[in-house]
Amino acid sequence: MGFFDNLFGGEKKEKKVNTGIQREHVNVDEVISAIEKKGTNVTGETGGFENYIYIKPIELNSDVDIDAGRNELMRRNLVVFDAKNIINNKALYSTLLTALSSMVADAHGEVRRIAEDKFLAVPAGYKFVSRPFQESE
Repeated sequence: MGFFDNLFGGEKKEKKVNTGIQREHVNVDEVISAIEKKGTNVTGETGGFENYIYIKPIELNSDVDIDAGRNELMRRNLVVFDAKNIINNKALYSTLLTALSSMVADAHGEVRRIAEDKFLAVPAGYKFVSRPFQESE
């Protein structure tokens, strides 16, 4: 009963003295090599190719291609949809473009036409800058 023991002369305990933080020598090279062995790049990136942004070309022929594009957008890759095979079939072309724009909107990305038969879809966090083209002199 700490308080009553002190008051009535009970058992005396030694007081703990806080000595502060003990400084030790740390070899930075050993720490870096240990981190690299675990697969982490010391520059802040995780090891491997998962930090690269890829531009994936996908031929737009059916809904399956739109689902493949959704998977790439979720991996934060850019997707170029090539619609040259369906551009002459107006009904299919219109249906797939509606599905494409809906899918990109659901993924919080953006899609723009970059050629007569090509569309570029970007994942969330990327925006297209709309400004007039200026020819360099």
